[in-house]
Amino acid sequence: MITVTNDKVAGFEPRWAPYRGFSLLFDNPGHGVSPMGKGLLRLACAPGTDPDLHLYQGFVDCLDEIGRDLLIRTYLFCPLPPASYHVTAWDGLNDGNVQQVAPGHRPGLEEFLDGLPGTLLTHAAFTARAEGSPLVTGNAFAMRFTFKALRKWGNRVLVARLKAADEDSERALARMVEERNHLCAWFGERFGVQMRTRYAPHVSLGYFANAECAELATPQIDRWTDLFREGVGGRTIAFNSISLYGFTDMVTFVKKRFDLKDPSPASG
Repeated sequence: MITVTNDKVAGFEPRWAPYRGFSLLFDNPGHGVSPMGKGLLRLACAPGTDPDLHLYQGFVDCLDEIGRDLLIRTYLFCPLPPASYHVTAWDGLNDGNVQQVAPGHRPGLEEFLDGLPGTLLTHAAFTARAEGSPLVTGNAFAMRFTFKALRKWGNRVLVARLKAADEDSERALARMVEERNHLCAWFGERFGVQMRTRYAPHVSLGYFANAECAELATPQIDRWTDLFREGVGGRTIAFNSISLYGFTDMVTFVKKRFDLKDPSPASG
């Protein structure tokens, strides 16, 4: 635990370690991306000014009510910037599972990961199937989510668990999970990697710097969940599409500029 006693020091800003990979993310509604170099768009949502991101802003407000200085000083909790908030539809390949990939494919994957985000613009064997999946090319996965509960996973990350907001969304979510399982199975057969099939929609709110301080937060999770439920209320977020995103750390998520969701440089 770090206790700040110097009255000239208010707190600390986290530095995010490199962590590379690609995933399928729900495209945030509203104007949630900004240009980042030739052919790329960076995830950059602004919950405070975009009414489509009202749910995200509720999460920001609730963390503020708990107290960010308290979270940092007492629990070594490093909150993610709201600009990076997103909901993952499918976890792909990354630095965390590269060693599980069959040895024959591993050098190529490592080279692809080293080249991110630029390698997103190539027709790579690792991303082509995900990018061509019905999850991305289909239009049957529009759904709305609302807040369910706070969870602390593995003494590493604090997440806001989500649930389908209505029956139509529940049906769309079931279809999405089925397609997601097909994609996981294909990656297992093609690259020899065991993909995570259990799906729990969520927004990652931040990471704990170590397990000991994360454990100190355990008794607070239920109380914080009640605070979030009261603060967020019945807010929802609506998603209409899914895209392939690459990332180089946990705050930098990038997708192709000229894909189906962004046909012109003015998009986003």
